[in-house]
Amino acid sequence: MEQPFIFVSIRLHAGKFRKRGYNQAKLLAEGLSNRFDAWVVDCLIRIKPTKTQVGLSKEDRRKNIEQAFSLKNDSSDIIKKYRQIFLIDDVVTSGATLREAATVLKKAGFQHVWGLTLAHGE
Repeated sequence: MEQPFIFVSIRLHAGKFRKRGYNQAKLLAEGLSNRFDAWVVDCLIRIKPTKTQVGLSKEDRRKNIEQAFSLKNDSSDIIKKYRQIFLIDDVVTSGATLREAATVLKKAGFQHVWGLTLAHGE
């Protein structure tokens, strides 16, 4: 039986991914998908390189991440099939990244977007 939801990880910008070599949010999403027998769907793209959120004020974090995400062009079938998403990130501090990504997903037609993180930091 197919799950009524999917996991979507917060995507790193390509430059940051090349430097780091992995995306920790995607690794978390893959672990959850194995546990819950659900899909990890790579439908978000990071269109704006952002500086690290560490050390920024809540308002600066919001501005930094503003318009950083877009939906992949080939995502319309996913939207029709799955209306619920668990958005996965490693750490949430102000929630700016999750909010920005959720806004993009909701504008695209996903009805329910929940954020899941491993940790909360200040």
